[in-house]
Amino acid sequence: MMTSTDSVGPAKAERYREIANSVRALIPSMRNPEVRDQLDVLALEYEKLAHCLEALSESLRTHSGDAARGP
Repeated sequence: MMTSTDSVGPAKAERYREIANSVRALIPSMRNPEVRDQLDVLALEYEKLAHCLEALSESLRTHSGDAARGP
């Protein structure tokens, strides 16, 4: 059964970090400085996405725990 945190959990965030690292690994092989800059920006965006997913996942867990305890 899929819970609401499955699609935003740590595994998904880790995958985005892996993508960011893969993009960064390409940068040295690029000759065009503009392309290198754009790849760096893309990697940073994937890092931000990973961070946001972790924060959302934590928020959902906290909220879920609060709801289970009741008012």
